[in-house]
Amino acid sequence: MTKEYVVKANDVYILIKICNLLDINAVSHVKTAIKSIILDLFGISMLLMVSFKIIKLVDDNIFFILKTDIRFLNLFLYVMQPDHTTKYEFSLEVIKIPLSVKKKTNKKSYKVDKYIFKK
Repeated sequence: MTKEYVVKANDVYILIKICNLLDINAVSHVKTAIKSIILDLFGISMLLMVSFKIIKLVDDNIFFILKTDIRFLNLFLYVMQPDHTTKYEFSLEVIKIPLSVKKKTNKKSYKVDKYIFKK
């Protein structure tokens, strides 16, 4: 009798491209803009509940990685829509969302990666 468990990671990493904002501190501008968009749309309670981290790529001001909990994935995809970011004069494009799923059977374990592409 084999038991199979499917475990999804709680953390999601989203590769994002900044399209219109070319600045040395573009990523920090995007972080403050995302916080203020969440505050405007959902209020202070949601802003305090949401946890996210922005990881800068070395020597690149156009791409960054947003790390968040899987529960807040839809929230960030909604916040990054062009309707909300035009006020801040930039737009964000989601390049890749890797979803990792680990499947365990008895003593063997392996990892399967699925990718969602948005073009």
